[in-house]
Amino acid sequence: MRIPGTVPLGGLIHPKDSAQVSVRKDLKGQINGPLISPTFLQERIHDLAVAICRDAKNEKANEIQVVVVLKGAAPFANMLCQEIYRCGGPPVRINYIKASSYAKSLESSGEVKIEGHLPYIRHKDVIIVDDIVDTGLTLAKLKKYFLKERRAASVRICALLDKKARRLPRLRKGLKIDYIGFNIPNMFVAGYGIDCAEKFREIPYVVAVNEGYFGKKKGRK
Repeated sequence: MRIPGTVPLGGLIHPKDSAQVSVRKDLKGQINGPLISPTFLQERIHDLAVAICRDAKNEKANEIQVVVVLKGAAPFANMLCQEIYRCGGPPVRINYIKASSYAKSLESSGEVKIEGHLPYIRHKDVIIVDDIVDTGLTLAKLKKYFLKERRAASVRICALLDKKARRLPRLRKGLKIDYIGFNIPNMFVAGYGIDCAEKFREIPYVVAVNEGYFGKKKGRK
């Protein structure tokens, strides 16, 4: 699939969404503005589902094993799996796992903690679905865990957002993101399930967060 260009600093705001994405008065100062509006999110998730279904068909897969990284990827994963169904893809088995190098902080600790129980995935083809790729630590750890310890046949990665500027040098080429929704600049983002210090997950689109309001701390995951 074609990798999209980087989302501009002014955002991707569809004309029909412009009236729906104004920043609420009580959030001004915390949120700079919308970054990706609902229509563009829906269209791009459909594109990802089409690509996943095409690969599944080419590989004659009779099932898609999806592992959703909680909490942030849940809304994205739900929409993605629904689109796979609408596109006529094979049945989807949805699993959930918690994995993060952030906990409640804005700065990566450098260590990844994995929580949760996965069903049998030995010799299965797995797609990890995450909200945003930053340093790449979390997804690199998960991929290694699934391949080495859980003996998955293959592991692919699907991420809604990719912040390439934050990738650790050793993972710039060592970690492949198979399906990417949007490449974004090096900025704080939230919304559509993604949090900033556990805030803003409920916003139904992606927003740019004011770094100054949160102490100009660096990072995400």
